[in-house]
Amino acid sequence: MGMHLFYLIAGTVAMVVGADYSVRTSLKLAQRWGWPDWVAGMLLLALGTSLPELFVSLSSVAEHPHLSLGNLMGSNLFNVAVVLGACLLIKGKHRFQVESIEWPSLMPLIIGSVFVFTWFYYPPSQSSSSLFLIVLYTWVIGRSIKTKAEINDVMQNAPVTSTTRVGLMCISGFIMLSMGAQYFLKGALGISNTFGWNDGFAGFMLAAIGTSLPELLTSIFALKLGRAQAVFGNVIGSNAFNLLITGGIVGLFTHEKFDDDISLFMLFANLGATLLLVGPKLMNNLRVPNPRQLHALIGLILLVGYVLVIKHAYTL
Repeated sequence: MGMHLFYLIAGTVAMVVGADYSVRTSLKLAQRWGWPDWVAGMLLLALGTSLPELFVSLSSVAEHPHLSLGNLMGSNLFNVAVVLGACLLIKGKHRFQVESIEWPSLMPLIIGSVFVFTWFYYPPSQSSSSLFLIVLYTWVIGRSIKTKAEINDVMQNAPVTSTTRVGLMCISGFIMLSMGAQYFLKGALGISNTFGWNDGFAGFMLAAIGTSLPELLTSIFALKLGRAQAVFGNVIGSNAFNLLITGGIVGLFTHEKFDDDISLFMLFANLGATLLLVGPKLMNNLRVPNPRQLHALIGLILLVGYVLVIKHAYTL
């Protein structure tokens, strides 16, 4: 147990430092390339902070496919319920620019979430369905790059630091995030084995929390820097990467039938998390009042809801 706790602490420290590097340097790159903050969140931060999910899922899919599925579904739930919930509690005067997110950027995540949910009842060809998810992600990238040229909300006064140096710092931050998540996960799974938890629940809670800490840390750092715009884009981009890219690649390496109760529950949780991301966009389009006084309450509800979902998953 002692070594497992050491891995947990060492991994957490590495992810904290890596998160600081990643958010600062990614936003500097966004300045140099003329990208608005939310696009930086969707592409740069989301890609870097989602690499732990990819590495962990690929390394576990052969022997522990249910852990791999739980990692993906649990990470997406964690991003929405915990990351957004925590940010709503602490963001203060900062405001998420939900109106900057266009529907074509959200649609691949929505389609992918519905697709993997129906997959439980009507399993398609494993290879074709995995390729379909990967193609959906190219839609996200294409829309984000197009938006780069259409949005005028661009930060000015790019930093003096050379692009090469900023790029190397950014890569270093991502490497630290990935390595830290691996150590954290090693300790977390060691502890889960001690308690005898099944692979599905271990992935849905422990692996998901371990690999999603970078999203939480980078989002908190972004708020600290006054860049709340990057948070919502980071969550959408991370969830899209987890589901479409990581899920698509993992699907190519397993023929496991996820037809048990906890797998269905995890698919429900992922679909619910995606619908929660659609809510703010719908409210903005329909001009539904969204007073700031309710933001902290909504954040608290999301956090409590996450605890209740995990508690129910434990009973399955």
